[in-house]
Amino acid sequence: MTLSIQLVLSNLVVASLIGGVAWVVGRSGRRAALAHVLWIVFFVKLVTPPIIVLPLLNVSDSLQSASAIAQGSWSNQMIDIWIVFGVVWAIGFLLIATRGLVRFLKFRQLVCREGVRDVDAEASVMSLLIRDAQQWGDRVRSVPHVLRVPVRVSPMLFGVGWCPVIVCPDQLWQVLSDDEREAFLAHETAHYCRRDHWVRWLEWMVTAVYWWFPGVHWARRQLERHEEACCDAWAVRRLESTPRKYAEALLRVVDFISDNGVATPRLASAMQPTDSLEERIRLLMRHRGMDDASHPTKWFAGAACFVLWLVHPISQPRTPIPVTIAGDLHRSTTRIHTEIDVMRSTGVLGNPLTVLPESPTGFWNRSPRNQWANFSLALPGAELFADVRHGISVNVDGRDPVHFTHDELTSLVEIPLTHRIVIGDRSGNLRLWDFSDSMPVSLIGRHRSGITSLAFHHRGGLVSADQTGSVMRWNIQSGQVLATWSTQHNGFSLGSVQSVRYSNDGQTLAILVGRWHEGGSGGSVHILSTETLEVLRSLPVACGTAAIIPDSDGAWLSVDWTGVVRLLDSQLPIHSVSKDQVSALVLSANYSLPKFETQAD
Repeated sequence: MTLSIQLVLSNLVVASLIGGVAWVVGRSGRRAALAHVLWIVFFVKLVTPPIIVLPLLNVSDSLQSASAIAQGSWSNQMIDIWIVFGVVWAIGFLLIATRGLVRFLKFRQLVCREGVRDVDAEASVMSLLIRDAQQWGDRVRSVPHVLRVPVRVSPMLFGVGWCPVIVCPDQLWQVLSDDEREAFLAHETAHYCRRDHWVRWLEWMVTAVYWWFPGVHWARRQLERHEEACCDAWAVRRLESTPRKYAEALLRVVDFISDNGVATPRLASAMQPTDSLEERIRLLMRHRGMDDASHPTKWFAGAACFVLWLVHPISQPRTPIPVTIAGDLHRSTTRIHTEIDVMRSTGVLGNPLTVLPESPTGFWNRSPRNQWANFSLALPGAELFADVRHGISVNVDGRDPVHFTHDELTSLVEIPLTHRIVIGDRSGNLRLWDFSDSMPVSLIGRHRSGITSLAFHHRGGLVSADQTGSVMRWNIQSGQVLATWSTQHNGFSLGSVQSVRYSNDGQTLAILVGRWHEGGSGGSVHILSTETLEVLRSLPVACGTAAIIPDSDGAWLSVDWTGVVRLLDSQLPIHSVSKDQVSALVLSANYSLPKFETQAD
């Protein structure tokens, strides 16, 4: 499952829990203000990214391998399914977003053309705003215009930002008494003071994104229900009339809306005959439309929503090779095999099984030999012996051998002209050794997991890689990390780094990544810029690739564990080496294969 899909599902889970808290708080309708805030949090949460990721799944190793194999077989089918879902979502998003915006612009044009300002009504709105500002010790910064229009629409607060207008159909205005007009203006002024026109835009954006989620449409009704109750309570407190008179005015407006079949444009806070009308009148008559929630209730609701806002459950399988890479690998492998078959049939390329020498045997397909790697180091008289049973020894003429276990030396690279060697171990330590004195010189730095590969070039310096997929470029003298790169992105990993090599000119790095030990079907090679460790290009490779090396002409070659050497771009086999040479390539970046002719030419 891709990261974006997991984030959407995680947001839905968290927002649904917040919505559950909001529903419990506002179920009776008495705590409308607190419930209204919580429902706004519900909408905001749907479009905000996670802050703290909570792993949802931690499966055993056996289940991980099964998951990896299943992922490889289902990858192409899942890609097609998600593409279909993406197309359907995009169509729905465009329809809803475009329809809402077009209706908004058309109604705005109508209001600007047909609307007539009512100065007396604006004076009433001004007096209501002054009373509200005096209560809070504030001042009135702006007053919305009141426009009467000769069309049948619902009374509403309409607009965007700091310039909304109160719209009233002229036919309704003529039948209302002075007290009823005051009640209507007070209700719409309450919408303006509470910035409910901003909430409409939030609703519109979230609904366009989550149009397929039924919870969003139900949440909109709940939000508007509590919004109307809050505005009713605000209006009654600011008016000098009784709640009964306000309720009568409310019924008159609702009666007009029901009888005339008025239209309501999108992105407007409009009065509508809803199922909550009876509840609104009951709360008004009992003076309970704006009951303050108790402090324990506020603290509980606030703390619950805050925790839910921060913590996100995201499934984190431990074999998260992206479907796109698996699909690309399958297609590339099929293409390579097809090209080889065509070249054989046309005589361009002979049968590699007959051209190349027979694959040599080694400790990994027969009883192990005591010695599986043996090569000379740059230090005069120094030689390395890697033994399956007893570990690794570095011999220098005239001195006692230095012995390492397989945990104490997992990779090494020589520093030219210094006669010193950097050694990485399974604990993640990078140490600089001087074998002329048979002792370590310094600890350069440390990785969080075991070192898997080292490389050095005078242009780029020392580069190290570990089992978690982290790559670092170091300053050997100071131990400072100059640049980093990782196979992990947003909690997912392509696998560990098995091999890292510089190009001959030192301008690029080839990093071999894979999860073959966990049942994966292959890996990938990433060509990085030495200076910034930015990816220049990526290629899939088949399962069993041991190392990526440059040839004398600067082209990249792949070497698998059977000893077959291939061109990286085309995967055409060109040579075969012994398996102890393969082991030497994996162990040390300084080891290079003897020069050979390309047998496929």
